[in-house]
Amino acid sequence: GGAVNMTNKQYLRLVGQTKESTRILFSGITGHGFDMAGCDHCGLENMTVTATGGTPLALVFQARSGAPVNAAGGKNYFEHLRVEGGVVAIYSYGSESNTYIDVDAIGQVGYYNNAANPLAYTSSFVTIAAGGQSNTHHTWIGGSIVGGRNGNLAGNEDSALIINSATTVNFYGTLLNARTTNGGYNAYMICTSQVSFFGAHLEIYVAM
Repeated sequence: GGAVNMTNKQYLRLVGQTKESTRILFSGITGHGFDMAGCDHCGLENMTVTATGGTPLALVFQARSGAPVNAAGGKNYFEHLRVEGGVVAIYSYGSESNTYIDVDAIGQVGYYNNAANPLAYTSSFVTIAAGGQSNTHHTWIGGSIVGGRNGNLAGNEDSALIINSATTVNFYGTLLNARTTNGGYNAYMICTSQVSFFGAHLEIYVAM
């Protein structure tokens, strides 16, 4: 039921058989599922990651590392992956140049990309950076980002996708869906530049 410690690793990838056949279930956790703080060139592929009996802060947590490995974190790779559950399915704080191919991120917020850790998340294993960090070059190809699963954050953060202080973030054919009873937002972006959506699909929940 505890977190998977991938912190401060390099070139470490966990690869299942397929998204449908390989399932990782976190039971009763309230922290993070995969703790990838300080990871460089790491990744998750060909699996479904879910949670039961608790609400994780993030099922996949990425962050820039602090001392003694200052500024490490980025160039991670995710492919054929379904991440479902948590306050945030995939949280990325100052972790740069990451790639997501055929990734489904489903949570109260599906994907929260930021440069200053506004939710004040921490790692259970290592010290992470503090304050504003460089945060650039993220790519999503296909997949989906879905919010409003088992609750939602308040105000503008009632969103499937949140980007807070980032540059050069590109989405190619990605579905954005704010599945909350009050509608919510497909995307909320602040202090952000050079964000592009190519062939994105926007959907919203409508109460009948």
